[in-house]
Amino acid sequence: MQKNASKFVTHAAQMLSLDDSVNYYFDEKGSEYFFEFLDKSSLKIEIYDPKTYETSSLMKVINLLGQCRAKFSTYPVLGAKNQFEKFVIQVEDLDEIWDEEKNL
Repeated sequence: MQKNASKFVTHAAQMLSLDDSVNYYFDEKGSEYFFEFLDKSSLKIEIYDPKTYETSSLMKVINLLGQCRAKFSTYPVLGAKNQFEKFVIQVEDLDEIWDEEKNL
């Protein structure tokens, strides 16, 4: 992942105000970025909550990835007796579209 792209996704993820149950980090090599959703309630597909007008963490991450060129995959992680542990979005080959210098 390019250095500018990695700075972009880290900064953007910090600004998203994700739920406390969402972790995001780079792998050891810095080539892949991971979003881990540890609570099923963070996986709502609704555009926003009609009571609070707050967008779900999953939709915030999807919107972020929509602002980039990226290859990503998703998968659930199940524990004992197929109990939900987490849902992961793995991002690689990220290239930001937004240009800081041009303000686009």
